[in-house]
Amino acid sequence: MLLWFLLLLGKTESYISQNCQTSRKVYHRCCSLTEIPENIPADVEVIELIHHKLHSLNAFSFAKFLFCKELILQDGTASYIENQAFCGMKNLTILNLKSNCISSIEKLAFEGLPNLNELDLSQNKIKALHDFLHPVRHLQVLNFKTNFVHKVSATNLFRFQSLTVLDFSYNGIVSLKYNSTSIFLHLESCQILTLSNNKITKLENGIFDTMSFLEELWLSKNPLKVIEVDVFKNMLCLKYMSLSLKYLTLSILIEIILKSLAGVQRPLKVHIMDSKYGVLNCHVFPRITCEAEEPWWSLSKLGDANHYTCRKRKFHHSHVFMIEQKDQF
Repeated sequence: MLLWFLLLLGKTESYISQNCQTSRKVYHRCCSLTEIPENIPADVEVIELIHHKLHSLNAFSFAKFLFCKELILQDGTASYIENQAFCGMKNLTILNLKSNCISSIEKLAFEGLPNLNELDLSQNKIKALHDFLHPVRHLQVLNFKTNFVHKVSATNLFRFQSLTVLDFSYNGIVSLKYNSTSIFLHLESCQILTLSNNKITKLENGIFDTMSFLEELWLSKNPLKVIEVDVFKNMLCLKYMSLSLKYLTLSILIEIILKSLAGVQRPLKVHIMDSKYGVLNCHVFPRITCEAEEPWWSLSKLGDANHYTCRKRKFHHSHVFMIEQKDQF
């Protein structure tokens, strides 16, 4: 209680605590420090430096922290990461560099991190991946949300066969192929892929062919104009997918979903967003079930008690869906 009271009063800027649940030793500092504090114990397991004013992360800056498992350098001003900046942190599993100003990362910046599982580089100013990810071979979670990445190649991600979560949302990615090769070629274990809020206009056949274990695919708020008919055909484990209707008609999109995902063996929710008309949620098992959140859908019953026609007003075409019994209907 005294510690928190002093923190609230601003009497102390740093503290060392023992996590009651994990028994891990945590060093926390929330202030405008300009260099790594020398008084951090070498045996600390979690280091949190929040709102720091470090301009760069220099070579061997954290070399003495052999036991550290989680390093959080968040909401700071770091713009540059030197080669071997984290070298020596052999037990580090989580590295959080979220909300800095990082724009330049040297090729061997992440060398010496054999146990790193999660890397968060979201909300920075990174424009290209280059080769700085190559030293990291066992990542399971990679977060690149809200950067300035426009191009990604399969070689940028070729060491990540064990990656399960990848987030490239809020970037400027235009194409999911590079030199006619899917950028996801080596991501065979990926389960969650987030590509929302990019500039992707086309989903070509073959892009997701190696991602047979994918469970969630987020593609909303992309200006999609073309979706090839077999693009989703190998996603037999898919549970959730989001798409936008900006340049596509509903009938084309539904037809593609039905054909591509005919082999799905579990319930699948498809979230279709449309800035003009609202949101349509579909459930595929393997037929489509829909629930409308906007009144522009009219539902009329067919002969079978569980079948309805879902008709878009002001249009002449209609589609038959399996409708789950819900209160709003």
